[in-house]
Amino acid sequence: MNRKRLYIIIAVVLVVALAISGSIYYFNSNNYVVKVGDKKISKEEYQFFLSLAENQVKTTLGITTLGETEMKTKVGNQTIEELIRETALDKAVEYKIELVKAGEQKIALSSEELKNLNANLDQFIESFGSALEADKQLKEQYGVDEKSFKSIYKQFSLTQKFRSEESKKITFSDEEIKAEYDSDPGKYGEVTIKHVLIKTIDDAGAALPEDKIKEAEAKANGILSQVNSGQDIGLLAKEYSEDPGSKDTGGEYTFKKDGQMVPEFENWAFEHKEGDTGVVKTSYGYHVMKLEKLNIPSFDEVKDSVKNEMVSSKFNEDYAKQMETWKKEAQFIVTKNEKKLSDIKI
Repeated sequence: MNRKRLYIIIAVVLVVALAISGSIYYFNSNNYVVKVGDKKISKEEYQFFLSLAENQVKTTLGITTLGETEMKTKVGNQTIEELIRETALDKAVEYKIELVKAGEQKIALSSEELKNLNANLDQFIESFGSALEADKQLKEQYGVDEKSFKSIYKQFSLTQKFRSEESKKITFSDEEIKAEYDSDPGKYGEVTIKHVLIKTIDDAGAALPEDKIKEAEAKANGILSQVNSGQDIGLLAKEYSEDPGSKDTGGEYTFKKDGQMVPEFENWAFEHKEGDTGVVKTSYGYHVMKLEKLNIPSFDEVKDSVKNEMVSSKFNEDYAKQMETWKKEAQFIVTKNEKKLSDIKI
């Protein structure tokens, strides 16, 4: 298994745990920043969650660095630093609750799971070339050293197994799955279209004058007439289209019904039959359209994926509510060590 794949495996576990959200402890028992009931969140664990939260905020806000100025920037009624700290603490608390709930249900990693996990971790660490380099990279990415990282990762794996067991409690009948499929079969399909775009906006995104818009509409209708008379829309796209993303490929796009295209464009494609043509108006301008290929799989072909999507959606909704209920239990009262928390830098 190469280093890139190991990164992906480890990142998936950690990101999933952050997004949703008796254990293995070696941390100093007095070195904690928060208690969740009688369970302690160590400085190392909190630092780890800070690193995850910081990366999450960077991604959400579309920024690459967080200096002192950026940390003080307001997002809503919080500074970015306050948002990161709040997110980290909240997810660390949820993580401890999951570990307790896993213990209550006697959910544990099997010897085989631990063996595979340890092998993957060892190979991941070895890929850095040396223990010194591994510590350096892990501290930069996750805020902890190798020993802390391994311990936390094993606990994350347990919480992931716990969530997997929880999701198995959600079931749907064949009738319910079929009804979900029938509500929008196109959602599971794929379409290929060719189009010619005649823009009604300038390069800055501002609308063209009304007379220019009318000219664009007339030009689009003229091109549609050429398509309907048998001319190759791909060649027409190369000659006339103002869409730089598809002009050189003959105006061709293949896509799913997932919102990647503007609504009018996507809706037209999935509401027509192969060979259909037309003109669609979007915020970009007039699109001369031709539906080349429409592939809508049968229910039997996608039944399992429909079911999995339903379970995932229902689980995320129910689990978030369940977590809020757990947080109110007396055994999970949160006690902060404010001095320790404030001493930890992002």
